[in-house]
Amino acid sequence: MSDREPRSRRKRKAAQEKAALEPTVHPKLPSEKETSKGSRTEEDVQERRSSTVKIAFVLVFTALGFALAAVIFSLYGVTGHRDADDSLVYPQAEPLYEDDIAVQNEINEFLDRPVSVEENYATVGNAPSESSSSSQVLYGSADESHASAENTVEIQPSMSEPVAVEMTHAESVVTVDAPIPVHTVIESESRELLYEDSSETEASAVQLESLLSTEESAVADEVSIAAHLEIETSSFSESTPRADVTTHQGDDEIIPTTLVQAGGSDFPEASHASSATVESVVESLPSTFQEEPSEADAQGESIERHLEEAEELLEKFPEKALAQFNSILGTDSLNPRATYGKGRALEKLAEIKKSNAIVEDAIKAYLDTMSLPKVPNELYLEAGKRCADRMRFLGAYKRALRLQLEMSEKLPENVGVKNQIAVSYLMMGRGKEAAKVLEEVLQRDKENGFAKVHYGFILKTERNDMEGAIKYMREGIATKEPGVTDGRFYFHLGDALARTGRAKEAEAVYKEGVKEGLFFSVYQRSLYNVRGLKAQPWWRAGETPYAASIRELERNWKEIRDEAISLMDDRGFLPESENLRDTGDWRQFEMFSRGRKLDQNCQRAPKTCALVSKIPDAANCKRGQVKFSIMHPGTHVWAHTGPTNCRLRAHLGLVVPPKVRIRVANDTRTWKVGKFIIFDDSFEHEVWHEGESFRLVLIMDLWHPDLTPHQKATLAPI
Repeated sequence: MSDREPRSRRKRKAAQEKAALEPTVHPKLPSEKETSKGSRTEEDVQERRSSTVKIAFVLVFTALGFALAAVIFSLYGVTGHRDADDSLVYPQAEPLYEDDIAVQNEINEFLDRPVSVEENYATVGNAPSESSSSSQVLYGSADESHASAENTVEIQPSMSEPVAVEMTHAESVVTVDAPIPVHTVIESESRELLYEDSSETEASAVQLESLLSTEESAVADEVSIAAHLEIETSSFSESTPRADVTTHQGDDEIIPTTLVQAGGSDFPEASHASSATVESVVESLPSTFQEEPSEADAQGESIERHLEEAEELLEKFPEKALAQFNSILGTDSLNPRATYGKGRALEKLAEIKKSNAIVEDAIKAYLDTMSLPKVPNELYLEAGKRCADRMRFLGAYKRALRLQLEMSEKLPENVGVKNQIAVSYLMMGRGKEAAKVLEEVLQRDKENGFAKVHYGFILKTERNDMEGAIKYMREGIATKEPGVTDGRFYFHLGDALARTGRAKEAEAVYKEGVKEGLFFSVYQRSLYNVRGLKAQPWWRAGETPYAASIRELERNWKEIRDEAISLMDDRGFLPESENLRDTGDWRQFEMFSRGRKLDQNCQRAPKTCALVSKIPDAANCKRGQVKFSIMHPGTHVWAHTGPTNCRLRAHLGLVVPPKVRIRVANDTRTWKVGKFIIFDDSFEHEVWHEGESFRLVLIMDLWHPDLTPHQKATLAPI
């Protein structure tokens, strides 16, 4: 036996002795081990499922919170970007788990992209009226104060109308009727972005399905929700109703589009699970929490309310309206409606205070309105019309014309602007240019009533084409368009009919004018009127405050006659210029006109001018004249009316041959040497000279006795 055997025995014996000294450990029975293992597996599964539900709830609630935060963030883009945490007005969701922070960071980076949000105030109303807007002798008007005869369209925008959101990437306008969800903003930013995000979602879904096992499907649902948060839309694809979206392409074409619901079909189970969860969370929120308006909406509603209040103040309290418009402009300096309202308020103040300086301020406000970058075309046109009107009121016809030509260049297809250009030409005495513009309008729009009546007016007054005038004015009036129901056109249409021998048709036109409120009566058809003045065709000196002055002139009638006769060979006698003469020769020599003394002519007739100067209501009558009138045999003056009811016309007979007569209304009389006859020339009157020698009279206009001193001082000259 070798030495190895004893040593081996000794080692075994030592090991046995050592083992005997250690405590005995009983191994677990197999049945106990299996039971314990099974129990622990069930507990682990339940615990995992419980954790999964909690995590899913937290993630969904967090997604909802960030979505709503992004809504507020995007709406606050007008006033400046805010952090998402600061924009939330409700308690914050629980902190994200570490695994989800990376996903949320990607969301935040996407949401931090700039999105331009602009609130445009839409305008509502009819197309601007095209009526003329100033009273000048060459063109005529029935408006006493020179205020515009236009029908002004008020912009009454409503904050309930869609809010226009301008997307900088796609360069399209998206209109929605409700607060804009984050998914709507993201999807509307760019079609390319939508398609790219959808592809990424599909790829992430395939990757998830390949990595996760079947028994972990609940966790897979949870992770797919987090993946969908990259585009926000999948978690709301079923639960959040999409706002209707209209994409405007160009100015005319409007194409409705439907937003793509990214990810919905790729992850049906995940989408359904997340949708149900979000629906339950949203339904559990208080109504005020779900519908809380943004600060931008509140600010817009406040401006809208103040605009409406200011516009209501315009008519009766223009100063208060002006202060309110200025206050609005302090908050929103580029608000077209407020800038235009400022001009209207200034225009009203100018009328009250009779201040040309304030008229200039109104003109500036209208020009400012037109220059704003976001002014709607309707408001641009309205401001331009009023601006040109006020310029013409101040006599700045060339300035108004330049403005209108600029407007026409900007809006070349707008015939209304061209019509107003024609009016400006008419007021400048440039009938040929006006006719050319109106012919261009009628080539574009053959049935344009405004162009027709004005073109007919020119045919009558400039070209003496009565038949053409009747055709165009009659057709134009029949359209009943804005601006055609005007005393000027009824006046000249009736006159053209009368001159062509159609007296009954003329009378019918005048009766229609009375019915429309354009004339006081069939006989009294003046256009520049003050209401409430006594109206009768013939007057006696004793019915006026001028009886003593009239007697003084009658006592000096021979000196006046001799002075007039001495001037008959003078070039100061000029042919009648109003196209009132049918036949014969009728000339006049003016000494006072529109309240001003004509010094050069008065130097040739000093006695007569000295006598008239003693009668202030004659010498200072801004709506009249003092002149010698000579009419030769064979003269017939068409039936006509004077321009205003603000004066009485007195004729002093100086040389009165037989067979001369004057009809006023339906009463015909004649002159007497050395005596005055007094009539109201706003009534129709007609003159015949069938004698054999000239007739010579002094014509003197006097303020109507019923006018107040204030009216005499403030009425515009004619």
